[in-house]
Amino acid sequence: MIKVFLTVMILGYSLVSAQLRTNIWELSGTRSANYRNKQNLTEVNFSNNFADTSTVFRQMSFFITNSSISDTVGNLLFYSNGQWIANRNHDSLQNCKEFNPGYSTDHYYDGGGLGFTQGLIIIPHPDSGFLYDLFYITTEKIHYHGNLYYYPFHLSHSIIDMRLDSGLGAVTIKNEHLIEDTLVQGKLAACKHANGRDWWIIDHKWNSNIFYTWLLTPSGIEGPFLQNIGSKVLNDFGFGQAVFSPDGNQFTIQSNYDYFMDHFHFDRCSGLLSNWSRLYSQTDVNNFVGAAFSMNNRYLYRCSYFNVIQYDTKMDNFFNNPDTVATWDGTYAPLDTWFFLSQLARDNRIYISTDGGDSVLTYIDQPDSAGVSCNVIQHGVILPYLNNHTVPYFPNYDLGLIGNYVADAGANDTITKGQSVRLGIPPVSGVKYLWHSDSTLSDTTVAQPIASPDTTTTYYLTVTDTSTYSSCNVREDTVTVFVDIADAVYSPKPQNHGTFRVSPNPVSTWLNIIYQSNDDGVFELYNAFGYRAATMSLYHYFKNRMLAVSALPNGIYGWRVMQRGERIAEGKVAVINR
Repeated sequence: MIKVFLTVMILGYSLVSAQLRTNIWELSGTRSANYRNKQNLTEVNFSNNFADTSTVFRQMSFFITNSSISDTVGNLLFYSNGQWIANRNHDSLQNCKEFNPGYSTDHYYDGGGLGFTQGLIIIPHPDSGFLYDLFYITTEKIHYHGNLYYYPFHLSHSIIDMRLDSGLGAVTIKNEHLIEDTLVQGKLAACKHANGRDWWIIDHKWNSNIFYTWLLTPSGIEGPFLQNIGSKVLNDFGFGQAVFSPDGNQFTIQSNYDYFMDHFHFDRCSGLLSNWSRLYSQTDVNNFVGAAFSMNNRYLYRCSYFNVIQYDTKMDNFFNNPDTVATWDGTYAPLDTWFFLSQLARDNRIYISTDGGDSVLTYIDQPDSAGVSCNVIQHGVILPYLNNHTVPYFPNYDLGLIGNYVADAGANDTITKGQSVRLGIPPVSGVKYLWHSDSTLSDTTVAQPIASPDTTTTYYLTVTDTSTYSSCNVREDTVTVFVDIADAVYSPKPQNHGTFRVSPNPVSTWLNIIYQSNDDGVFELYNAFGYRAATMSLYHYFKNRMLAVSALPNGIYGWRVMQRGERIAEGKVAVINR
């Protein structure tokens, strides 16, 4: 029998240990010549689960492009405005000279930061504790229908190794071009693959409805993969956000000068978009910019200069039911505090920058709540210095693997001709079962049908998890029923091989394997995708063995005990590293 140890995750995607990658935000900037010198600017720290502002003495200024990353316990590692990279000491990261060369980098924006929404993304390299991948754009001049535009001609990639320069980091691979094509200004977004390890990177081709995606894996970058879907992006001019919902199942992109917002379902397994819906509106013409999802994935917030609008994505045709939850109150601080870019923070609030160079942020205090109860607090965060449009862009670094239900057709069995046997395991809510076989089954759509074969038969089970959009929600297993056609008495089950159990369950540090057996065996632990996560020899002269699990990702694991090539015990255990 082919066995796949796959089971539903407790709490779904949120089970992954909370990391503090988004703990530090670098804000503020100036369009004057002062950006060439270090000065007092704003830093926001979320260590105490709220936006704690302070002064930091640094050189880097920001216009719109803004990306930073902290380590898993919340200490700043490095950050960038798209033109250069600063380390945690606020000095130039080693070997970042001539980072991201191009017209906008070298000439148009001088040195005060690029002006593209989500013009740069930072991703921890899969299965590495010290490498970081940067994906980014700059622009060049392009003449189109007699007009002069500025658009990227490629998507670039660099790698930073934090082991270098005494732990301050250094660029090792720089300005590698992943594609040569005309792309939109920014709108780069990233989402973890369904395996909870790899990353999807998504970008949009200019003057088309083409999305490009790449898959970042431990061994490198795969792609680009191309998909034609959604609206054509032409006049985006660097504004309008593109964001995933926290669970990665939804994706939205808007182009303020094209007057649209598109919404899709996203398949974290295949990287494909589907279920396209479009909102076309010239309300507050040219001024829709910000977008963010609530932490519960239900509410989508769209920011124009003058309004914050909430959409309930659980409603049918939700774009037809906008709910204006805030209207600009006319405050200047010192310029207009119109709504601009938005970002979900680790305190589960959504923070909104202003269109002017102001010393405030607006925030949505309860984004998971419907209507005005979401409580938009205008200019509620006072910054020590002026902030020029920006908030950083962060993907959901805490997103885990997609939980799937077990595909278990049951254990192989032997019967005498004329007998019947029950297959499978007890049913799970929200799962569809389909058995592929002949008429010897009592029902092909239940979890545990009765099989009455006249000859040895292999039955195939397909299990579909209906709770997710992903294409990897299908699992398969087989079971064989051997039919003894002789008139002999049905042979008994094999002799008892011993007793086996694990404790505690759930477990966070050490898993105690408790057993009694006369034979040596091997204990094997499998993750939700059927990959072996750990093994341990079980010697017959011991009564227990201790297995370290603190380094394993949170989730439900299948375990089994093998003796002489035969599986003689199995079960499930939850690993929850607090």
